[in-house]
Amino acid sequence: MPEPSIPNFLELLGTSRLLTNAQLERLKTQLGSKPLTAESLAQILVRQEHLTEWQARQLLKGQAGFVLNHYRLLNPIGRGGMGHVFRGLDVKTNNVVAVKVMARKLTSNQTLVSRFRREIRASSKLDSPYVVRTLDAGRVGKVDFMVMEYVNGDQLDRIANRIGRVPVGLACGIVRDVAEGLQHAHRHKMVHRDIKPANIMVHWDDAGRGTTKLMDMGLVLMMADEDQEQSVTRAGQVMGTPDFMSPEQGWDTTKVDIRSDIYSLGCTLFRLLTGKIPFTGSNPLQVLSQRLQRDAPSVLTVCDDVPQAVADIVQKMTMRNPDERYQTPAEVAAALEGVSEPLLRSSFQKAAQAATNDPNADISEPRSDEDVDEGDVSYRQFLAEVENGSSVDLMLTTDANIDVNSATLPAMDLNVEAESLATRRVRPKQKRGKKAGLAAMIVSILVIALAGAFILTKDDGGPSLATNRVNHIPPTASPTGRFLNLSPPPANPGEQWSFTPDTQIDPAAAAVQFRLDESGLDGLSIDSATGQLAWDVPAQQAPGAYHLIMSLVHADGDQETTLAQKELTVTVMAGASPIKMAEDRSFELDVGAPFITSVGVPPSMASQHALTYSVDGTMPQGLTLNPENGTVEWRPRLQDTGKHEVIIAVAAADSSEPLDQQTLTLLVLPKSIEHVLPTLPPQTAAAGAEFRYAFPQMSLTPRPRMQTRRVISPADGAPEGVTVSSDGRELVWDIPSDTTGTFEIPLKASWRTPGDLGTRELEGTAVLTVEVTPATPSKPLNSMPDDAAIAAALEEVRTTYKSRLATARTMAQRTALARELLELSWEATAGPGDAALLQVIDEDLASRARAVDVQFDVAHIRATRYGVPETSVTENIVSRFRRSVMSADQQDRAIEHGLRLAQLTVRQDNLELTDSLLSMVANLLRNSSAQGAAAMLSSDVAAAGRLTAELSKAGEGTVDAIKLQELKRLLARWQFDSIFQSGQGLNFFTVARTGTSPLNGREFWKIKPNLIELDGTTQQAAIGFLQPTGGSDRYVVRMELLPSTNSAQFVFGATGTGQADFHAFAVILDATAPGRIIDIRNRATMAEPSTTRLHTDRASLAEVVVDGTNVVVRLNGMPVSQATIEKLTPGRIGIAANLGTPMPAAAIRNIRMLKLPATP
Repeated sequence: MPEPSIPNFLELLGTSRLLTNAQLERLKTQLGSKPLTAESLAQILVRQEHLTEWQARQLLKGQAGFVLNHYRLLNPIGRGGMGHVFRGLDVKTNNVVAVKVMARKLTSNQTLVSRFRREIRASSKLDSPYVVRTLDAGRVGKVDFMVMEYVNGDQLDRIANRIGRVPVGLACGIVRDVAEGLQHAHRHKMVHRDIKPANIMVHWDDAGRGTTKLMDMGLVLMMADEDQEQSVTRAGQVMGTPDFMSPEQGWDTTKVDIRSDIYSLGCTLFRLLTGKIPFTGSNPLQVLSQRLQRDAPSVLTVCDDVPQAVADIVQKMTMRNPDERYQTPAEVAAALEGVSEPLLRSSFQKAAQAATNDPNADISEPRSDEDVDEGDVSYRQFLAEVENGSSVDLMLTTDANIDVNSATLPAMDLNVEAESLATRRVRPKQKRGKKAGLAAMIVSILVIALAGAFILTKDDGGPSLATNRVNHIPPTASPTGRFLNLSPPPANPGEQWSFTPDTQIDPAAAAVQFRLDESGLDGLSIDSATGQLAWDVPAQQAPGAYHLIMSLVHADGDQETTLAQKELTVTVMAGASPIKMAEDRSFELDVGAPFITSVGVPPSMASQHALTYSVDGTMPQGLTLNPENGTVEWRPRLQDTGKHEVIIAVAAADSSEPLDQQTLTLLVLPKSIEHVLPTLPPQTAAAGAEFRYAFPQMSLTPRPRMQTRRVISPADGAPEGVTVSSDGRELVWDIPSDTTGTFEIPLKASWRTPGDLGTRELEGTAVLTVEVTPATPSKPLNSMPDDAAIAAALEEVRTTYKSRLATARTMAQRTALARELLELSWEATAGPGDAALLQVIDEDLASRARAVDVQFDVAHIRATRYGVPETSVTENIVSRFRRSVMSADQQDRAIEHGLRLAQLTVRQDNLELTDSLLSMVANLLRNSSAQGAAAMLSSDVAAAGRLTAELSKAGEGTVDAIKLQELKRLLARWQFDSIFQSGQGLNFFTVARTGTSPLNGREFWKIKPNLIELDGTTQQAAIGFLQPTGGSDRYVVRMELLPSTNSAQFVFGATGTGQADFHAFAVILDATAPGRIIDIRNRATMAEPSTTRLHTDRASLAEVVVDGTNVVVRLNGMPVSQATIEKLTPGRIGIAANLGTPMPAAAIRNIRMLKLPATP
C-alpha cells in the first residue's frame, strides 16, 4: 500500500497507543508545518527509541495493533508449528516479556487447543530459575496467547550444533540445572515427557553467567489430572522425540513417571558429551526398537576421554529398567555437582572457537526478526484482532484494566535539522517464503506438538509381534488392512532368507495382494497371497541396508486400492572373509620408550593376497603404520599419557572395503620421575620460617584421555617436618629456628590412575636443594606491614580483581565474591599482599554488602595474624548490621561471632560493647516459634542482655559480682570448642572388602589445627577416625567444607569396638547426597535431603544438631534433612570417607562442637 501521509500516520500512532496522549499532542505541535514524510518521521521515532523498527514498519503499512491490555508488542522473534512469538513489554513492570500466540488456523483442533492451554496451566504452577516461567495468559478475539519470561540466550541444540562436543564440565553444569528444574516439576507431580536439547535454553546475564532453563510444557503429564490427560492423549499414542525418548514412553505415554524424564535427560547429556545420540536408525521405529531391546551404550564407546565418573552417571541415567536409574532428578543434580563447571559465556565461546578454528566464532547468532513471515495468514489475523480492539481476557492477571497510556515514556524532542534524512530508511518488510526460520536467540519459544515433538500413533488391539500370522477383524463398510510388523531378520551371503510380515486385514478385503516395489535385489521374490519374501542371497552380495517398499492392494474388478504401504529394511551382513587378523591386543607403554609391533596377517595368508593396512579413525600423534606389512611404530610422549585405542583395518589392495580389523589398546604411563618432575632449581629459605615451593606444573594435553594424577612425596633422608600439600602442588617445610646450611630434600613420585591400574611408583628420585640462612628479626606480631607496602599491594590486588569487583553489583554478588576471596586468605601467610587482600574483602565488598559475618571473619584473621584487637572494629561492624539483607548462613555465622565476642568483651570489662553485640544476636534470634535449644538460647541471650544493662549502670559490690558471674556463665554455655586438632589419641579404622589398609588408613589423613585433609587412593574401602571416648547426647557440630571435598561423612552415635558390635550413623557431606543421614552398619537411609548444593567456589557451612534421638542437618544455613532415630544413643563422633570415589579427597576446616545445655 502507498506510504501514509503525515496526518494519517499521526492518526495511526494515536490508534496504536504507543505514545501517550500528551506525547502525541506535543509531537503534533513540534511538527507544525515541517516538511517531513511519514517514513522520515518514523525513522526519527525509531532512533529516539519511541518505536521499534518493526512497529515503524507496521505503522507505515497501516497496521496499528500493538497492545494486549498492559502488554505492548515490540517485534516478532520467531515462529513455530503452534504459532508466533513476539517480544513484548509489560508496562506495569517495565519488564521485557515473550508473548506466544497460537495460530488461528489451529483453534479448530480441540486437541491442540487443549495442549496449548495445558502448557499454560502447567507452567504457571512452576516458579524455578531453571524453568521458563509463564507470567500470564489470555485470549484476544478467538486467539489464545500466553506471556512468558523472556530469556536472553539460545536453544541448547543450536549451541551444541555450533560446538559439536560440549566440554565435560559445561555439559554436566547444563544437565545439573535441568535436573533442578525437573525436581521442581516433580514436586508439583509433573512429568515433562519431551526432554531434549531443543527444549532447553541457556540464559546469559549481563556478566556472562549462564543459567539453563527448561521449556515447552505442552506435553507435560500432570499426575493428579488423569481426565485432562485422556483428553489430549489417546491410549497407544507415543508422544515425545524418539532420539531422546525412554523405552517405557515408547510403550505407553500415559504411564510414565519422572524416571522417564531422567532417561531423556541422560540421552541429552550423551549428546552433549559425544556429539552423537545413543541410538540411530533409518526411521523412528528403528530407534525406538533399539531402546526397547538394550541399554544405551557407554559414552566411552564413542569418546574415551570422558571421565569415568561422568560416564557412570550417564550410564545410570540411561538404564533400560527404570528401577536401575536415579529415582529423582535431585539425585542426578547431586551426582553431577562435583563434575560441573560454572556456565560462563566465555567458556562456550572458547569451545566454539576451538571447534571451528575460528577466533571470531560465537555461540549465538544476531537477534533479528528477518526470518518471520509477515505474510503468514495466522500472523496477520492475530494483529488484526489486536488492531480491531477485540476484547482481551487475561487468565492470570488480576488488575487487567490498567491504562497503558499511564506508562511513563521519554519526553518528545524533535529536531528536524539535526536529524539526517539520508540515513537508513524504514521500509515495509518484503514478504518471505513460508519456511522462515526460528530466530536464533528466542528464548521463550515453547514450541510443542507440530514443531519439536514427535507424535507416532501405535497400532492397538493387534496380535503379538512375536508371531507371523494374518488376523481378521469384523467386516466394515469398506475394506481395510495394515501392517503390524516389518522388522525382518538379517540376511547372510550364500544362505537362504525368508520373511513373512504380520498384518491385520478386514475380511471384506478378501481379494488382497501383497506387492513389492522394484527392489534391485537379484532373486528376491514375494508371494502375493501371503506376503512371504524369499531370497537366495548371492555369496558376493555387498553388505549393507537395503530399503524396500511393501504394499497391501485390494482389487475390486478393474479398480485397485492401496490399503497400506510401509518400508522395510533388509540388512545384509558381511560375508566370511579368508583374511583374518589376530585378536585385539593391549600394551602398556613407557613414556619415551620405542614401541613396535605388527598387525599383519600370517605370511602364508599374505603371500596369496595383495593387501593394504590402514587406520580406521584417529591415531595418536607420531604413531606410524606401514600400509604394506602392518608394522606399527611409536615413541609416546608425556602428553600422550593415557589410554589410546587404535583400530587397524586390512583390505584388498584394489578395494577400500575392510576384510577384517584389529584394535590395539595402548596404555601410556610415565616410568621415571624425570617424566613428571624436571630438574629443580636451588632455593633459599630463612630459619624459623615456613618455606613453600610450588612444583612445576606438567605439560599434559588440555583434554587428557584418563583421569591421572602426579603424586610427589618426601623420600627417605628428607629433613624432619618436610611435607607436600594435599593437592600435590607445593612442598612445605616448617624450618626450625636453629637450622642453617645447605639441605638436599630427596623426592619420590608416583602416578595414580583410576580403576584397576591403581598407583605406579616411578623410578628414581629428584632433589630440591635449599640454602637455609639464619633467622632475621621479624616484625612484632602486633603490627601490620608498612603502609607503603600495603598500598602497593592494594593497587595490585584491585587491578587483579578489577573486572570481578566491577561486576559484583548486588549485595549478594559482593558477599559471594568476598567469601570466595576469603578462601585465599585462610591459607595465606602474613605480609603486605595478605593485608591488602583482607582490606579489599572488608572495604570493597563486605562493608558495601553489609556482610557483617565476613567482616567478623576478617577481624578475627587480623587479630590472629597481626595482633590487631578484634574489639577495635567490632562497634563499627555491629553498627552496619541489618538482618533483612543477611542470608540464613550469614545469620548463623554472625550469631556465633557475636556470642564469642560478647564473652571476650565481658572479660575486658567493655560492657557497652557487650550490650551492642547481645542486641545484634537477640535481633537475629527473634523467632516466636523457636523451640528446644533455640528457645533456650534466646532466653539466655535476653537474660544476658538484661544483666549487661544492669551492670553498666551499677558500681562495685557483692550483688554486682554475682550478676557478673551469672553473665559469664550464660555466655560460656553457648561457646563452640575446636575438636580434632591433631591425630593424637584418635581411633583410626578401615572397612575394606578385601584386606585392610596399612595403619588402618592413618596414612591418608593429615590432621592439624583447624584443618582436616584426606588424600586417598581409589579402592573399595572406607576409612575414618573417631574420638577415643564416648560423647554427649545433645550437641551441635559445625564445620566448613572446602570445595575440593568429594568424599566425606560426619560419624555420630558410634558404639562398640569390634566388627560384631560396632554401630554408628553418618551424615553425607559431599556432593553425592549432601545431608543424607544413613545407618553405617546396614547402609539404610534414615533421611533423604531436600535439593541443595554445596558451594563450588568457596567453603560451605555444615551443621549437625543431635538432640537426643532427633537429628537435624543444615547446609549453608538451610535445613536439608531431619530424622528421629530411636536406636541413637550417646556415642563417639568422627569423620569418615568412601575411598571408592575417584581420587578421593576431603578438606574440612574449623570443625567445632557446642554441647547443648541440659538445663536452663
